[in-house]
Amino acid sequence: MSKSQLKFKKEKSKKSKKEKIRRSSSRVKFPKSWKEEIEKSGKLFEQEVASILQDAGFGYIIPNEAFLDVETGESRELDVFAIDAKQIGKKNYFIFPILLVAVKKINLVCFSREEIMSRYAIGDIHFSGMPKNIYLKEEEYELTEYLDIEKIHHFYKYKKISSQFWTPYEKAKEEKGDYFYRKLIFPLVKAVVANIREHEKRWYFDPTEEPINLQIYYPIIVVENLWECSLTKQGPKYKPISRIGFVSRYSSKEISGEYLIDICDKNGFKELLKIINQEVDKITSIIKKEVKTFENSALVDAKYRLQGEKK
Repeated sequence: MSKSQLKFKKEKSKKSKKEKIRRSSSRVKFPKSWKEEIEKSGKLFEQEVASILQDAGFGYIIPNEAFLDVETGESRELDVFAIDAKQIGKKNYFIFPILLVAVKKINLVCFSREEIMSRYAIGDIHFSGMPKNIYLKEEEYELTEYLDIEKIHHFYKYKKISSQFWTPYEKAKEEKGDYFYRKLIFPLVKAVVANIREHEKRWYFDPTEEPINLQIYYPIIVVENLWECSLTKQGPKYKPISRIGFVSRYSSKEISGEYLIDICDKNGFKELLKIINQEVDKITSIIKKEVKTFENSALVDAKYRLQGEKK
């Protein structure tokens, strides 16, 4: 046997040994206990929700997004952050729908009631950026008032809304009463406030380049199974639902107001994403038609803001 043949034989032997090692390591079974723990943890459920967002066209998705708790100054975590961009005409004007999503693989029962579906009764949706107000013919309107947001935004079209819930979450006694609020509702409220403040702080108003820059916020909770409980003359009535509007009224030294939160299961979440796209398109269309009014209003807002900063 020549030296070259001997060398080839040795190399082949080494390769075959490596392949055997790789094959044997790949045969190691994934521990069943690990599988069970992972599937109970809800991590895969979060991945499914992120995939639904991606399929709906939201190209910029951040799992486990960090934000600053405006009350404690500590870092908090949001399960999924997603953003899309809708361009207004040919110029560099944009509306950005911001989705702030909390995900929990739990069963949830929401107690529903009829309500006057008005922003004056249940609260307004949350925007940031410019313009916040519209100035037209010596009249001043809030942005949502001028847009007639109650006719556009899906939240005001719910037949019933909720502000109370029940969940069979089995944890320590001290967590049972307020677990859902502490783990999902309050962090979402704080995420809305933190994102608004961050946008107002970082975005630089440039009247020549980008006078119109609006972010609209959608706080959403996705659960595994969702039911509605409504009180009728015959007693409580329970039925499975895919989504419902939830109003959280929050008051502290740092935060105060009403926060409109969508609660849904996976199917309801898919439906909701389509609706959000449609209503943001409607808002974009209104601004396109009246772009001069919105440009001028942004300039007036910027002037008032500058005067306030000088004070």
